Parts: sequence; C-alpha cells; structure tokens
Amino acid sequence: MLRSYDQTIKIVNFGDIMGNRVINKVFIYINRVIKKKEKCMSAPTKTKTEYNVLDVANTFIEMGIDKNFPVTNMKLQKLLYYAQGWYLALTNKPLFDDDFEKWDFGPVCPVIYEKFKDKKAQPIICTDIDGDVITNEGFLAFISKIWEMYGDYTGIQLSKLSHIESPWIEADFYRIIPKQKIKDFFCAKLSKGK
Repeated sequence: MLRSYDQTIKIVNFGDIMGNRVINKVFIYINRVIKKKEKCMSAPTKTKTEYNVLDVANTFIEMGIDKNFPVTNMKLQKLLYYAQGWYLALTNKPLFDDDFEKWDFGPVCPVIYEKFKDKKAQPIICTDIDGDVITNEGFLAFISKIWEMYGDYTGIQLSKLSHIESPWIEADFYRIIPKQKIKDFFCAKLSKGK
C-alpha cells in the first residue's frame, strides 16, 4: 500500500474495493460484540456528547504517531467523520458536538481544519496544546477500531470514499451535513450486515 502523503492514488471502482473491505471489518467487529453480548462502549460520562472534538483529534494524532503513520489534516478530518458516524450508529448519540460541512475533498470539521490548516498536506507530528489525548479504555477501544478500519488509507483515499456516500453527496457545498443524515447512513450500513 502506498503511504505517500503527496501522491494521488487512482483506483478503479474505488468505492467497491475499499467500501466492502471497510464494511466487512465493521461487521466482523459488530458481530463479535453482539455474540459476546458486550456493549460497544462504556456508559456515557457526559450528558450532551461524549467528548470534545479536539480531544478526539489529538487521540487520532497520537495514534498515528505511535503507529509511525502520522495523519494529515485531510486524513484527520475523515477519521473524525467516520468515528462520528459509527458512534452515532452504535450509541444513538454524537461523539462530539461539532458539525461537518461538505467541502471539495469530503466532510470537514471547520474547527479542526482551522487548528491544523498550517500543516497543509504535511503529517501532523504533535498534538494541539489546547486539547488532551483521551485515555478512557472504552473510548480507546472504539477509536482503535476506527483506526483499524480506516487508518491504513491516505487522506485522498478516504476523501474518495466519502464522495460516494450519501451524506456528502446529498449535502450542499459549504453547508452542514446534518448529524441525522450521517447517523442514518451508518445505521443502514450496520443493518445490511445483520
């Protein structure tokens, strides 16, 4: 697999190839959880949402550094998007309050974009001082699964994947992608696997 940050990877039928691989990983994990009759996440500790988006971003940044595959701003955006989507589908509540907007290269959380825009397409090699790295075991298990499903892909590849999914397709450019649309999309992916 190419791990270059500056190369565009062109794949024929990208969505079919990558989408099925990702969906299969999710289904395998969900089926294991269901068979073991375990909850996907521990009980919520906050009332409105579980976490702050910058803390979740810092956790992905730290994970990328630890795995010797640091994230770019684009990849970070997509990891956050997929984490939010799966979390909404699994728990019926958002992982964090911040919204995503439809931008040219896929869903973007403007708050995170502004924090890391100076990196451009370069790897992010340190966390932001305004946030923390989350160490809750249940959260880390969830984030590790998101990384397992999407972490080997570049930001460009994840952008292409998001472009064939209904929340991005149906949204207006530079407008918020409603959390309900994101949740419905990921819930539909879950129901197809049962």
